[in-house]
Amino acid sequence: TNTTHGMVLRQVSRLNTRTDLVTTWFERDNRKPMAFTNELWRMQLKESSLKQQGLAIFAFLTTKVAAYLINLYSTNNHVSKDELDRLPIPDPVTFPAATLAALAEQALAARAALEHYVEAYGALLPETAGGDVYLPPSAIVAAWTGPKLTLGALRTRGLVNVAGATSSKVRALRQRNLVRYTGTDTAVAAMISSMLDEPARGDSIWAAADGWLIPDPIAISAWQAHAGGLTGGAQALWQQFTATQQQIDSAIMDWYGFDAAMRAAIMAGLPWARRRVAAPAVALPPLNGAAPTGLTTRTVVRSSNIYAIGYDVAAQVLEVEFNDGSLRQYKAVPEDVWQQFEASASKGTFYSKKIKGRFASETV
Repeated sequence: TNTTHGMVLRQVSRLNTRTDLVTTWFERDNRKPMAFTNELWRMQLKESSLKQQGLAIFAFLTTKVAAYLINLYSTNNHVSKDELDRLPIPDPVTFPAATLAALAEQALAARAALEHYVEAYGALLPETAGGDVYLPPSAIVAAWTGPKLTLGALRTRGLVNVAGATSSKVRALRQRNLVRYTGTDTAVAAMISSMLDEPARGDSIWAAADGWLIPDPIAISAWQAHAGGLTGGAQALWQQFTATQQQIDSAIMDWYGFDAAMRAAIMAGLPWARRRVAAPAVALPPLNGAAPTGLTTRTVVRSSNIYAIGYDVAAQVLEVEFNDGSLRQYKAVPEDVWQQFEASASKGTFYSKKIKGRFASETV
């Protein structure tokens, strides 16, 4: 045969995040070269071995059970060959090879289909089985054949207003609710929000965002159907993949004869090997929400943490607006402190040393 089957297992796998072993199945055409890095364990099926047996072993290595057993005695951030050799298993005669191989084929098919979304749209797969696949709207609209226009065109029409400087970052403007949609179509507002709130674009300045392509609002229904169909298709594949993986986990636990308490412990993982799941993103204000409030007229400043500052001479109130959109008022601040703050080269340093914790304050 001209095809070699096998699997590769990533050696580098930090102990404090190793909830799974990173294992990949490969089928290589012997007439074409394929490179493997030295950070992988490569396991190739012998010519006398059945593909079914190889797929079954591959399925076993993808399970929570395999990761749990290795983590019990592993002390480093690499998966060693000796650790793999020492994995305790039940009687190999009872190994459910046919069941595992069939499930592995299903999981690989779903994962291969998901790769289309990764390659075509830069899809981000979730960290947990119950998470959502994220398709960047900018990638979807780039491939969309429907009518498009730029975000700047909507500004020209007066449908989008920006109260901050065009040199400000998009994420900072959104956090402070300085971008507003003046129309009444909630679907259009949601579409614009999705474009502005794309994680990879948050650090772009608004002047660049003016050139971003977005769906023309006249085709909002078609856009919703198109984007929703793509996202729904990717999500369905992810759910199919994770459901199949759960079946593989269950089959292996059955093979080991684990009871309910053991299964729960394995699925929870060892305390030192639980992946820290990223905190959910802070919800940004709606595009048609209320504008920021405060006592003063604040001036935008150059700072990594502070967005704008303002001072009311009569009330001796200093206001500091942060990049996360929060606004804090400081009471009884002398005017000379304000003047020093305003003239300081580093607003963040002056704030930390001369203002924070030195005056009575409250969040507005």
